[in-house]
Amino acid sequence: KSLLQVLGFPDEAKLLERWPSVHHILGKDIIRFHSIYWPAFLHAAGLPMPRRLTVHGHWISDGRKMSKSLGNVVDPNGIIDKFGLDCVRYFLLREGGISYDGDFTEDRMQSVFNSELANEIGNLMARSCNLAKTENFEIPSLSDDDKAVIAMLPAMVADFKQHMNQVEFGNAIKAILNVSGAVNRHFSDKEPWKLAKTDPDAARGVIYTALHVLKAIGILLQPFVPATAVKMLEHLCIAEDKRGITDIDFEPVNIPLKPGKIILFPRKKKE
Repeated sequence: KSLLQVLGFPDEAKLLERWPSVHHILGKDIIRFHSIYWPAFLHAAGLPMPRRLTVHGHWISDGRKMSKSLGNVVDPNGIIDKFGLDCVRYFLLREGGISYDGDFTEDRMQSVFNSELANEIGNLMARSCNLAKTENFEIPSLSDDDKAVIAMLPAMVADFKQHMNQVEFGNAIKAILNVSGAVNRHFSDKEPWKLAKTDPDAARGVIYTALHVLKAIGILLQPFVPATAVKMLEHLCIAEDKRGITDIDFEPVNIPLKPGKIILFPRKKKE
C-alpha cells in the first residue's frame, strides 16, 4: 500500500483526519524520493507537503558496511533475545546518528549498558532505595551541596527537550547522564551509609537528593527504556498520569517509596 492508502486515501475525510504529515524521518539512501518526488506528488494532488525532513545515517558493523558476503549482518531478534529489548532500544537511540553512521558491536553495546545504565543509574537507584528504609521519605534538611545537585534539574530538562525536538536522541541521553553522573559523585563523596552513624540528618539529605533526581531521570528515560522506566517510576510511587516531562518537580517534595529492594539493570556479562 502507498503512504496515502495507509492514512485512508481515497476516503478524503479519513485522510484529512491524519494529514498533514508534518515530519518525515528517513534513511539517507531514500532522500531523493522523499525530498523531490513525494512533495511533487502531494503538490499535484493539492495536499500539504511535509514541513520537516530528518535524514539519519545507516548502521555499520565494527566499522564496515553490513553485507551477507562479509557475514557481519546483525540479527536483531537474536540481539534482543540476548540483551533484552530495553537494552537494544537504548543503544540504538544512544549511538544512532543523524550526521554519521552508527557503529554496532556487541562489545560496545554491553559496555554502554553496563557503564551508563547498570553501574550509574541502576546502582544509584538500588543503593538509595535500600538506604532510605522508609515508605514515605519526607523532605529532610538539605545541605548546600544537596541543593546544588537538585538545582541542575531545570537545565537538564531544558537541554533534553531541545535535543529531542531536534531528533538528537544521543545528546538527549547525554543531558540525562550529565546529571546522573553528578548525583552519583555526590552520593559517593558523601558516603551516606557512613554519614548516618555520625550525622543522620545529613545522610538523609544525601539520600533524598539522589531519590529526587532519580524521579526526574526515570521520567526522561521513558522513551529509551520504557519497560524499565515504568518499573523505576512504580517503585518511586509516581502515578501513571504524573509521568510527563511537565510533572518533574524542580523543588523538593515528599517521596513515597515501595518497600523492598529493586534491581533495574542487571549487569551484562560477556559470554
